[in-house]
Amino acid sequence: MADSELLRLIAEQYAMPIDQLGRFADVHETKAAELVDELTRLGYVEKRALLAGQPEWIWLTKRGADRSGTRFGGMRPEAGSLERIRALNEVRLQVVRRAPGARWISGRSILRDQGRHGFRPHAVIEIEKQRHAISIRLGHIRAHESEADFLETLMARYDAVVVFVTPRRLAPQRRLADEHDWPKLVIRPIAEGPSASRT
Repeated sequence: MADSELLRLIAEQYAMPIDQLGRFADVHETKAAELVDELTRLGYVEKRALLAGQPEWIWLTKRGADRSGTRFGGMRPEAGSLERIRALNEVRLQVVRRAPGARWISGRSILRDQGRHGFRPHAVIEIEKQRHAISIRLGHIRAHESEADFLETLMARYDAVVVFVTPRRLAPQRRLADEHDWPKLVIRPIAEGPSASRT
């Protein structure tokens, strides 16, 4: 993966821990750390351990954001957003593995196009002529009515809605789906990948 591709990937995903970057680049974590050191030396990324006992995270500097060609600004992630960002990265890794020809449209692109008002998916996957909205659900469970409105809005706009959930969210999400006739809804667990990728 070329530097420009890595920078675009990081820009689209907001930020990334080094272990996940290695899996995107299909290299061992040691090699991923070397890639990050080079990007840091060039002034394209910043890296820091944001939570004790976890891998270092990287995000783009202004120079890196300019080099990425995405027109997204660099931004240091908030500690409270790390779980969501890691989960979104994990979902993108799953999609790349299962459907390598699919086009991933990032949440940042959607936010830029649609603005902050209304319901938005976390990402969209284009597979041939179909567009699938991606939503991630972690621990917080919204009221059934609010969640139903959210899902029905997305189902009206997209060919399918794929909700990725953590294990603790799986049962309530399925209960809600069972209460409605939603043929466009797919519920999948968020798989935790290995901390190091293939050599």
